Amino acid sequence: MNQKTYFTIPLLFLGMLSACQQAEPAMPPVSGERLILKLIIQSPDEWKALQGEPITLAYFLTNTGSLPLRGTAIVEDPPREVNCPTFKTVGNLNDQLDTNESVICTASYTPLEKDRAADAIISRARAMIGSAVSNEAIFQLGPRFGPRWK
Repeated sequence: MNQKTYFTIPLLFLGMLSACQQAEPAMPPVSGERLILKLIIQSPDEWKALQGEPITLAYFLTNTGSLPLRGTAIVEDPPREVNCPTFKTVGNLNDQLDTNESVICTASYTPLEKDRAADAIISRARAMIGSAVSNEAIFQLGPRFGPRWK
């Protein structure tokens, strides 16, 4: 290596470091080893589905990372339309989901004939906040997983 190379690499690194320090901190990436956004699905009134009545699905999103998450919580669970409150309604009431803070999103779902024919309601959901993506959460209800339909 020549002397010019020795000076170019450190200067390039310092230039990149300086640019990163001036920019808004990026959301931490999701890796296979460390889950940043944890999703759990529950239904406080699941017994209603067994009678063909609408149920509420609750999607618990928790920031398990070391940095706050900014943006809007989005939960994808087709065909259900999931509604999430703003972060200003949870935790310390600021505009981000801080470490160990949770937000609860909800959806209403009326069991369809296809659910009754399949003897099950199965929900597979994933959530996102900024660039953080959650685990895939699965909620199962029906005779294979609990009491019989009426």
